[in-house]
Order: sequence, then C-alpha cells, then structure tokens
Amino acid sequence: MYVKRSLGPRSRSHAHSTLCSHAPWQVPFRETHHISGRAVALAETLQTGLADLSLEQYQQLSPKFSDDVFADVFDFERSIEKRNAIGGPSREMVTRQVKVLRELLK
Repeated sequence: MYVKRSLGPRSRSHAHSTLCSHAPWQVPFRETHHISGRAVALAETLQTGLADLSLEQYQQLSPKFSDDVFADVFDFERSIEKRNAIGGPSREMVTRQVKVLRELLK
C-alpha cells in the first residue's frame, strides 16, 4: 500500500468530506451533511472555494461554526489525524491495521 501524495493538495481544495466530519460540531452526521452541502452551494454561488468563505458566512449557515473550522477542516493532515477511531484514516490507526494484517499473513 502507498499514499499518492500528489492528491493531497487537490484534496484540500475539495474539503466537503472533512467539513462534513468536523467533530467539534457535536451534532448528528445528517445535520453536518446538510450544513456542509449548504456551504458547498454557497461557495459555488460565489464561485469560490470552501476555504475562501469567511467565518461569518459559515456562521450564517450554522452558529456552531467557530474559528477552528479553518484549522480543523482545511488543514488536510490535521483533519485526518483527528479521525483516530478504530478503522479511521489517522496514521496511528492505519499503522495499527497494517500491523494486524501482517500478523495474519504470517
């Protein structure tokens, strides 16, 4: 398995999935999915990227947004590392799963 690093920067410009899973909201996924969809629609209407929307624009979509949205969502590495549940994409969890699978192959 390898990581195609060239996709990282492109992924940062398409932050819908990380916006949708922004854990500090502490609201059901269905609601976060709806809010992030509205953010995408707003960005498309304004012909800009999600990272270019202002905090005020995000807070108009939901008052649950705080300034950490820019660090937690649009920093691709940080967003991935926060997803460290079993089976999650954080380095710790991927390394753990690789170790388990290697043991199974012995």
